[in-house]
Amino acid sequence: MKLPVPACAAFFLVLAALAAPAAPPNSAEKSLAVSIATAASPAEAAASHKPEWTPGLAGALVSEGIAREANPDISEALYRVALDIARQTGDNTAEASSMYELGTLLRARRFEFAESASLLRKALALQLADPSLTIPAADTAISLTLTLSNSGQIEAAVEASAQAIDIAVSSGDELRMGRAWSAAGSAATLSGNHRASIAFLQKALAVAQKQNSIGGQAAVLNNLGVACRDVYDYDCAERYFQQSLEFKRRQSGPLARISSAYLNLGELSLARKRLDEADRYFHLTLDAVQMPQDSGVRIGATINLGLTAKERGDFARALDYEVQAANMSEQAGDSRQFLYGHLFAADVDVLLHKPADAQGHLDTIAGKAAEAGDHYLLMLVTLSEGDVCREQGLIDRAREKYLSAIKQYEDLRLDVAGDESTQADFSDNSKHVYTSLIALEASSGRTADAFRYTELSKSRVLLDVFTSGRAEMARVLTPEESRRNSELLSRLADLNSRQRSAKGAALKTANSQMEQLRFDYANFRTGVYAAHPELALRRADPAPISPARAAALLPDEHTALISYSVGADSTWVFVIFRAGGRPVLRAHELKISEGRMAARVESFREQIAGRELGFAAMAGELYATLLKPLERDLPAGVNRLVISPDAPLWQVPFEALQDAGGRFVAESREVFYVPSATVLDRMRQVSAHLPAGSSLLALGDPSGDLPEAYAEVQSIAKLYSPANSKVLTGGAATEAALRANAGNYSVIHLAAHGMYDDSRPLFSYLALAPSPASKNAANDGNIETREIMDLHLRARLVVLSGCETARSSGSGLGVAGMSWAVFIAGTPTTVASLWKVDSQSTAELMMTLHKGLTQKESPSKALREAKLSLMKNPAYRHPFYWAGIIGIGAGI
Repeated sequence: MKLPVPACAAFFLVLAALAAPAAPPNSAEKSLAVSIATAASPAEAAASHKPEWTPGLAGALVSEGIAREANPDISEALYRVALDIARQTGDNTAEASSMYELGTLLRARRFEFAESASLLRKALALQLADPSLTIPAADTAISLTLTLSNSGQIEAAVEASAQAIDIAVSSGDELRMGRAWSAAGSAATLSGNHRASIAFLQKALAVAQKQNSIGGQAAVLNNLGVACRDVYDYDCAERYFQQSLEFKRRQSGPLARISSAYLNLGELSLARKRLDEADRYFHLTLDAVQMPQDSGVRIGATINLGLTAKERGDFARALDYEVQAANMSEQAGDSRQFLYGHLFAADVDVLLHKPADAQGHLDTIAGKAAEAGDHYLLMLVTLSEGDVCREQGLIDRAREKYLSAIKQYEDLRLDVAGDESTQADFSDNSKHVYTSLIALEASSGRTADAFRYTELSKSRVLLDVFTSGRAEMARVLTPEESRRNSELLSRLADLNSRQRSAKGAALKTANSQMEQLRFDYANFRTGVYAAHPELALRRADPAPISPARAAALLPDEHTALISYSVGADSTWVFVIFRAGGRPVLRAHELKISEGRMAARVESFREQIAGRELGFAAMAGELYATLLKPLERDLPAGVNRLVISPDAPLWQVPFEALQDAGGRFVAESREVFYVPSATVLDRMRQVSAHLPAGSSLLALGDPSGDLPEAYAEVQSIAKLYSPANSKVLTGGAATEAALRANAGNYSVIHLAAHGMYDDSRPLFSYLALAPSPASKNAANDGNIETREIMDLHLRARLVVLSGCETARSSGSGLGVAGMSWAVFIAGTPTTVASLWKVDSQSTAELMMTLHKGLTQKESPSKALREAKLSLMKNPAYRHPFYWAGIIGIGAGI
């Protein structure tokens, strides 16, 4: 069962109809055109006046057709008559104009994509032969792009869009350039080239804004939302869709296309698993459909109602919706949604254990996805073919299909526009491409292969960044981009300063302004990454670590690696340890869906973070689910667990789980966390090249309102040699001081307020002190995740003694979490917090932790002893006080 993928990319472009006769029609030609247009049969009326046919009459009939487009049958008849007259009178300009209008109408009103494309290509050839018709040629090329996109001929649409841009740019007409960029952006999104898509669409938006075009802004904002949604930047997508909806509500009549706004918002809700909200939007979509050309929106809503029913487990209803959608799209000639309807119907039939029926749907669309050039759809079709083979027991064939889908996915992700956070979101949300193969291999007894694919699937972006390096954005900016970058960073710095002192209504206003400003800056960064391919992550293609190599990373036979791979329907767990000097690998399937797992994890986390007394029941339930099934494989002497979580499991404090006797895991074993065994291997390599010694850089209480943090760093410093330690507190604990000193110490301890931004993880920050004399955004006091990644560290350990500093983008994967940013900056081990911590108990825990570190204990052992020491105090027995402080990386 795979991630539901939005079926209907509702793209729109506002195009003004353009008639370009060789000369304006005279009054007699206009009068005759009106007479023909109002006749019962325009063709017969025109034939009766054949002696009066002139080039001007053809142009007048085109104008009459445009005026009567509320009645598309009349318009079509007039365009066909005008086309005949233009050909008879040798008027190439009027012939091209007639074909343009007729082709555009057939696409929009009748879905006659083949005839539309043919007419538009002929019109374009005539227009390109006449240098005076460059602007009409640009409109025709744009219309051709949309026709090919709507018909599912994606590669042809991309080619046509390139021609449209060339023509529009040569015309010098800014409006045409904007429209060409918008059409190109839509075609690029459909082709999976999200980097190009966002670059084109942001250019189009700038033109629409300059022209103050309500319809143009609504259309381009909508398309930007689709592009962001397709790379799983849901917060960005929602903001674009809502902005588009606001513009559409300012329009009047059916052109507002309110139905498409509801459809896109519904697809976003579905992607976020907000099923009730999604249902409501899809039914609003169906209620709002007004125009015949909105049948594509109606089909899209029907497809998505099927996906929503599938998510609820109502497979019979889901299949009914998908079959309806497939039939509707076939009648409408909507080939793209025809493909998606049958694809999703096949997926449901697999869930109903009806592989023959599923194969029938796939046979119906066989080869058509490849012909369409929709690479993402092609990947999904390949996955479905693998599912059908697996259901039929054709294991080798299923493996072949899954491997092909993985190859397609790996190619696709390199075209994702945006920074590391966006890349991580795309990878996280597409991981089911891997989990299908992992489940196949594990259930077939190929445990080692399943483990290797688990390694490949986890932390791909992190490995790419670490292995290939990060291209610094500032080095590639154009002068205008550099100016905009400086302006936004300056505004962020100023607002950061105002937020620190604001209270009440002023703080609420500042928070709202900051939310908008961070969106603007994130949007700017995305545009820069899209416009500069040299910033794209380079796929590192690291060889997945073998079970034997993973076992060799463990320090002794008392340590076990536990790696989770969370799939949609179940979770596979791999246990690795050494026994008698030999590596041992075991695999277990946990029969719990990702949705149920996530709900339990969130409930448990809220109970612990909220200091609720009734946490024990869920602590026992999660222990029984996640650890008890593994006990029979773990040797009695294993007292250290290196856990590689996945998806929602990154938010589980495993130390707080309780066995049947009510004993916390922390009381029986050390627990440390790693993104994956492969990343652990890289972390160990980094650690091996760091200088020996024990020196401390500690920054504490930069805000002046954390007396425990002040005492914390002062006490910790006494454990280290005064010659090898530096403590900065209050106003001296600046961001600038951290930057200047961070590369000179083996241990860095930061005791400060921390803020995690769920919507923009790269803007999560630790609140250090601002530099009094600096207005530089790099020294405004708030050191953000994106800035941490740019530090050059030589420390073996960074301790983030703040609030929620270990949390990342919801699932725990990606480079968004501060702890992972520290690794990219050069430090292999981090201690950080999962939730807002109690400052007094944390200060005590940190003191004990550093005592252990200065006595040469590993971070893993020192952290556990610190927790056990804290638990001895009845006031701190609740896991709220100790379970949220976790260690990540090579510190075992």
